[in-house]
Amino acid sequence: MVKDGTFREDLYYRLNVLPIKIPPLRERKNDIDWFAQHFMEQYSRKYRVEKTYSEDFKIWMRAYHWPGNIRELANLIQRLVITVPDMMIDVRHLPADYAKPVQDGGDNLLKKAAENAERELLERAFAEHKTTYEVARALNSSQATVARKMKNYGINV
Repeated sequence: MVKDGTFREDLYYRLNVLPIKIPPLRERKNDIDWFAQHFMEQYSRKYRVEKTYSEDFKIWMRAYHWPGNIRELANLIQRLVITVPDMMIDVRHLPADYAKPVQDGGDNLLKKAAENAERELLERAFAEHKTTYEVARALNSSQATVARKMKNYGINV
């Protein structure tokens, strides 16, 4: 915007003291559960209802791409808390514009759930063990496999 002349250069340098990069929600799949639970509690209190969501809905949230980031997640949860008459929100309650990817990617949903479970298992193993060799031994796997999966899932030790 500075190059285009639509933002003052001096103001840019005043604001650019400490750049902070916050990755989009689609790159932080493990945060989705926390945010969803937070918004569910927030909107349940606001609208004086006690709602929760199913395991299938949780899997769907992790598989969804979230182009609107956290704001989209908050809006969807609020919409479902308001409009779903049941106490348990499920994938079948998704609005039509959200339900389509689940139908098209039904086979992919199982793959995503397996990947999420594998990632969580690796993260727990790394919480207890310090090296990829120790984790591999604990999971009865090879060190190369553990290292490759670490890289694939973006797990940093």
